[in-house]
Amino acid sequence: MPASDVDGEYERRLRLDDGRSVTFLDMGKPDGIPVFGLHGTPGSRFKFRGAHATAMALGIRLIALDRWGYGGSDAPSHASLDAYAFDLGACADAVGVDRFGLIGVSGGGPYAAIAAHCLRARVTRVGLVSPVGPMIGTGRRQAGLFHRLSFRVAPRIPGAMRATFEVYRLMARHMPMATVALAMARAPAADHAIMSDTKLRSAMARSFAVGLSRSTRGAVIDMELFSRDWRAMPLGPDVARLWVGTDDGNVPVNAARTLARMTNAYLVEIERGGHYWMETAWNEVLGWAAALDP
Repeated sequence: MPASDVDGEYERRLRLDDGRSVTFLDMGKPDGIPVFGLHGTPGSRFKFRGAHATAMALGIRLIALDRWGYGGSDAPSHASLDAYAFDLGACADAVGVDRFGLIGVSGGGPYAAIAAHCLRARVTRVGLVSPVGPMIGTGRRQAGLFHRLSFRVAPRIPGAMRATFEVYRLMARHMPMATVALAMARAPAADHAIMSDTKLRSAMARSFAVGLSRSTRGAVIDMELFSRDWRAMPLGPDVARLWVGTDDGNVPVNAARTLARMTNAYLVEIERGGHYWMETAWNEVLGWAAALDP
């Protein structure tokens, strides 16, 4: 695929053995330390576009994938978190990468965690950023009413998630900035301060629009998988680090803490931080994933 409109950034597409396509942005330093990035729900490869300059400066090759059913990536007929891990391994093979760092943001967090567990010989480090955590079998105190409805109830009602994200998809196509306003509806003051930057708001709107451009399949898969039981995925603090803002309104903070315990990750809580704190901390997150920290 041709180069994008950003110097040193390339859009690429690869084909898996079963014929499915995966689209991704290849950014940063071409021969740098490889780090894969997995976006949230909804979203797309463009979630990581703001990290291009930081990746270049740190000597990192940042490969940001459209996950299943988002943007230019096809979904399998049967989806599971474990299956995604092996697709990720196939993507790494296709781009000539053996060992790599991994970042999972928000809804990409569960996929990154299980991939790091399943591909332990290949994933050097994984950064889980404001991730969705397990919501089943963890008690009522794990989340408030809004998150219980979103992650436990609605995904089990046939067609509910598809209808919800179809509305979001129409908004992304015809009123893109309205999707940003909706995403910020539960945001704390810290997030509103960060996202007051018009460039960041436009970038978020584009990420949503690209991710939902073909269908809502990716978002529906996400919510179905998040509403199931998750198996153990121990990693360890030397491999996994999890960041979550204590005021995050988009993901259940207690569930993210549970994910830290499930993976035995090093937990970093950003006091009064929200969901979008990483937009000002790419250096920290990329540096960790690439093992560049001192």
